[in-house]
Amino acid sequence: MAAHIALQEAGAAYERKLVSINEGKTQSAEYLRVNPRGRVPALDVEGKVLVETCAILLYIARRYPEAHLLPSDPLREAQCMSTIAWLASTVHPTFAHVVKTARFSRDVEALEGIRDVARETYWAALQEMDSIIGASSWFCGDQFTVCDAHALPFWGFGRRERMPMESLKNFTGWKDRMIQRPAVLQVLQVEESRMLRGA
Repeated sequence: MAAHIALQEAGAAYERKLVSINEGKTQSAEYLRVNPRGRVPALDVEGKVLVETCAILLYIARRYPEAHLLPSDPLREAQCMSTIAWLASTVHPTFAHVVKTARFSRDVEALEGIRDVARETYWAALQEMDSIIGASSWFCGDQFTVCDAHALPFWGFGRRERMPMESLKNFTGWKDRMIQRPAVLQVLQVEESRMLRGA
């Protein structure tokens, strides 16, 4: 979703190809030729494939500078990329421990404890995201950036796990602003996001 939003916000011409994780398509021989790591997203740029959300978002922002998807100040840009890296390297793997717990232990008796700690850790990360936004409109202050594109799925993940997302006033207000953006709304509609159904 993050790469999809960034491409849409940039006004880029692109072709979207759905690769279902739930159906195991990321592990198919065909997809492994695209990304041997068996993960999404992957972005084919004139026959060269970019993988990893951080790299893809940075590429889109730099490739389409007129969209202003990164702060122009070097320090603010680094702070933006710092948050993106944290979402990719810490927050997303924490959520994976909640929903794909069996990946992380062969000890069946340990799974419930792993899941419980992961839920607590994920909720703490959501609270930190709420704090980062604070009274600002966007994650990087008054400018929408690729950081916002990356952050949106995490609100949805929390809602999916029945976490009290509305108690995170800043984060939820930000989510509501995101949904009002035409490019974001279009992506959510195409992806049939639960965020549009309020459940």
